[in-house]
Amino acid sequence: MPENKAMRKRPRRSEEQLSKIIEHLGYEFQMLNHTAVVLATLPPILLHESIKNALMESFTVHARNLLGFLWDLTPWDDDVIASDFFDDQSTWDDNPPTIPPILEPLDGRVGKEVAHLTYARIGISPEDKQWHFLEMAKALNGCFFEFISRAPKARLGELSKLKPSA
Repeated sequence: MPENKAMRKRPRRSEEQLSKIIEHLGYEFQMLNHTAVVLATLPPILLHESIKNALMESFTVHARNLLGFLWDLTPWDDDVIASDFFDDQSTWDDNPPTIPPILEPLDGRVGKEVAHLTYARIGISPEDKQWHFLEMAKALNGCFFEFISRAPKARLGELSKLKPSA
């Protein structure tokens, strides 16, 4: 029988682990935003369909990683989640930001449309295949900056210097 993630005790992360993972968390944030801007602003004539698809796949994977970071309450032992950065994990887990409506279908869509080859793809209309890159990035950014504002600054390294754009 598969192990239930929710029933396992999650290991506490060391200060060294948290310090080292900041670079990777920053990478997820940067890639989410860079791919969103390119997809939303470059004229279609400059993006071959395969390049556009690769950028879309990159965007959706980084978006799903940040979604899991901010809201996954049943993570695997080695998943990086926001509550890892708090002395009392319930500080974040009991009061995370509300998931913006535009992000609610994200995990399922990435799973069915991008990360796995599924029969669910057959029934998706061209309109439903659209990804609202800038709106999704903006929603994730708002929640990510809420994390930055609430987490202990000493654990955030370079992330503590990030500022929301206007």
